[in-house]
Amino acid sequence: MRELRRHVTGPDRVSAEAGVVEPLLGAIGGRTTSGNIALAFALDGELSTEQAAVRLRALGFTTAYPAVTGGMMEFRRWDGAAPLASGPFGTVEPRPDPHGPIPTSELHAVIVPLVAFDSHCHRIGFGRGFYDRAFANPDRPLLVGVAFDIQELPEWEPEDWDVPLDVVITPTRTLRRR
Repeated sequence: MRELRRHVTGPDRVSAEAGVVEPLLGAIGGRTTSGNIALAFALDGELSTEQAAVRLRALGFTTAYPAVTGGMMEFRRWDGAAPLASGPFGTVEPRPDPHGPIPTSELHAVIVPLVAFDSHCHRIGFGRGFYDRAFANPDRPLLVGVAFDIQELPEWEPEDWDVPLDVVITPTRTLRRR
């Protein structure tokens, strides 16, 4: 699946990334009109959500991105311009914020990276469980996956610890968890 998404290039990638902005803003906007939204920098051919992040910041949302510290994930504010630091696993992450990370209880929505998804909004991630651990609580924020259509797999039985997404947005459709 990762290899397939790496092959989405040029105009197809640009069109796909532009095509998820409005549905993504709609999914978040239906939940709140301001607040803290967590995203992730695209990695390994993932569909980028940076166009949506720019729009969210222009609308008054605070954007935050994951950083791994001591084997756990936290969310740090990023304004779209501050220097970034190298993170583990080939990632980049915001530098520590003097105000500290945003607690997950204060996130309104999280755009969750994924390798694959199914029609029930189950997600396959990179296998380290950071998002599943961070959002195992039933009082979690809205979890939204953004992916290319080619990342959809037939339904499968998730593991007990897998946290499902609430919404999956692709360039051609929006799926909601049943």
